Amino acid sequence: MAVTINSALTLPSGLALPNRLVKAAMPEGLADPQNSATARHATLYKRWAKGGIGLQLTGNVQINRRNLERPGNVVIEGEQTNEQRSALAAYAEAAKSGGGKVIMQLSHAGRQTPKTVNETPNAPGLTAFSCTRPTASCYRNSCRRSRTGAVMNGAGRSRTGRRCFWKASGR
Repeated sequence: MAVTINSALTLPSGLALPNRLVKAAMPEGLADPQNSATARHATLYKRWAKGGIGLQLTGNVQINRRNLERPGNVVIEGEQTNEQRSALAAYAEAAKSGGGKVIMQLSHAGRQTPKTVNETPNAPGLTAFSCTRPTASCYRNSCRRSRTGAVMNGAGRSRTGRRCFWKASGR
């Protein structure tokens, strides 16, 4: 039997995709001023789901609001309110509404954080580096072992959002 783009695929993790169409992770910039998911996320991901995509990778969902990739990123930092959980669940439900799966991209922008968000983002090293984006911070705070651990713990604490997505996506 020939493998086509419409052929089902099971990933090594066990996640079964109905086909091989994947929407790559792209920044949406649709979060509210508190960096929470909104109905606009659900609308956008439902529109993509209607196209029959097998897997949607979300845009950046940050674990630290001081180190965003851009304003408008969703942030899962600390315990989420019931309203925030509901918005995340609606986002996930919309993404899988066409029968596909969704994977949340957890992020920490580090030195790629725009100056307009944070002039001294946390990232490895304390030296100047070549700025390729005029809005990027040309210096970064040293991310010593203790601070690196805090970033990793932030990723672990974002489990509230991951649970909403996993439950909604059938994981």
